Amino acid sequence: CAGEPASGGEQPPVERTTPEVGRPAELSLAGKSEQQLCGLLTPQQQDQLEVYVPETGDIEDPELELDYPNCGFLSSPGVDPSFDITILAVPKSLADFKDELGEPFPETAASYDISGFPAEQMQPGAGLEALGCHVLVDVAEGETLDVLLGNAEGTGSMTNEQMCSMAKQSAQAVVATLQAQG
Repeated sequence: CAGEPASGGEQPPVERTTPEVGRPAELSLAGKSEQQLCGLLTPQQQDQLEVYVPETGDIEDPELELDYPNCGFLSSPGVDPSFDITILAVPKSLADFKDELGEPFPETAASYDISGFPAEQMQPGAGLEALGCHVLVDVAEGETLDVLLGNAEGTGSMTNEQMCSMAKQSAQAVVATLQAQG
């Protein structure tokens, strides 16, 4: 079949878009394993963000109870200040999950879009903003991608702006990978 395109994936999935939400496509995370979530930052993206996936068991943090499938990345050795990035697949709408996270820190709360997908940037409020910054992306109906940049060194080592900027860069990378996967 010499004349046929190599893959049938050339057409954008127009029929699946939901214009009322303003999402360009459905990038479902449902059913993705933690290993698949770890694949959402390609080796090249990991190099750019200066992170790596630690061996399972390296990061046992009993205080961090994550109720959703997730993959954690640590900043590469020698990166200062050290941080971590967690990608979570949350089976809830962005609005519902944002409510669950509680009142955001007002100074850094922001709405923008990432490759056309509605996104909300927020840090925990109530004096906890130094812990990190979330970027929540409305990737599919009833599904939210939560990219959390956590400050591994505690108060003062990274500014709120640095944390949120890195969380946004990380979210942009994950969305790009999801789009490439189709």
